[in-house]
Amino acid sequence: MSVGSVLLLLRQFIVSPGLRYSSSFWWWRIRQRRKILTTQPVRTKNSDKGSIRYLVCHNQVLEAVWSAKTLLAEEQMRTWSLVFHDDGTLLSHDVAVLLYHFPCAKVIPRGQADAEMENVLPPTCKWLRNSLVLSLKLFDFAYFSGGQPYLALDTDVLFFGKPVELHETLSGSGTSIRWNQDHPESISFSYTVDEIVAKTGLRPGRFNSGVLAIPRPFTNWEQIETWLRALGKPPNGLWAVEQTIYALIATAQSGMPLPSAYDVLERHWPDVISEHYYWRSRRNMYRRGYPAVLHSRLKYCRLPTAEG
Repeated sequence: MSVGSVLLLLRQFIVSPGLRYSSSFWWWRIRQRRKILTTQPVRTKNSDKGSIRYLVCHNQVLEAVWSAKTLLAEEQMRTWSLVFHDDGTLLSHDVAVLLYHFPCAKVIPRGQADAEMENVLPPTCKWLRNSLVLSLKLFDFAYFSGGQPYLALDTDVLFFGKPVELHETLSGSGTSIRWNQDHPESISFSYTVDEIVAKTGLRPGRFNSGVLAIPRPFTNWEQIETWLRALGKPPNGLWAVEQTIYALIATAQSGMPLPSAYDVLERHWPDVISEHYYWRSRRNMYRRGYPAVLHSRLKYCRLPTAEG
């Protein structure tokens, strides 16, 4: 890990939120996350008609298991393929954990993905993929979906209710890209909206890529190349470029945001279908979200001796 990465983590988890928050965050994370290991494996079908996709890193393997099991509590969601994309940090033990809990799932190793994508993308797209790991959600998810609908989900998303709109997308009855709207205080894009309009002619609305339902995978790499070249180097780093490009795709295809019950940062808690616990709400995923789903949503896969 580079010095810059370490400093960024320190800022995100200690300096910015404060020491009191940080100590509480780690307490709840250590206390709660391993309880998912008391649940039974969940089987999905190897459908070639649609898929559910996660980008997973070594430090978020158990979070991915929590998230996927809350989604798969709905039996109809188990009719689709479940795919985990390795961000390049997964160990053999991590893969074993994922495949134990989801025996029918597929894990795509980073090395395999790199080899296949090497000759697929134009230069700027290839540079972005090599420079920003989050862009695997943009390029690899679409490429490996084989032209079929898919859900792109972050590991810090939990489901508390029936995601009708997501099922509609996978089943073919939904025709528009759906996404959860970002919090008004969040920075959705790597550029200002005015810059995006001036350089692309498109005006995206508030956008968060933590929950995405994609009915038609976008593999027009040359169009993405054109947008990236037009936008140029982002002034504040690359971290939101993937989300910016997804927003442009959604705008170009006249996509539609998901209902507010697909929540971000607990704005509508507890009346939610899903909750995206990123940034300052991450602690509450461990403190409040995990206990809630373990006692209700995950009854279908809990062992009789699981901790109450």
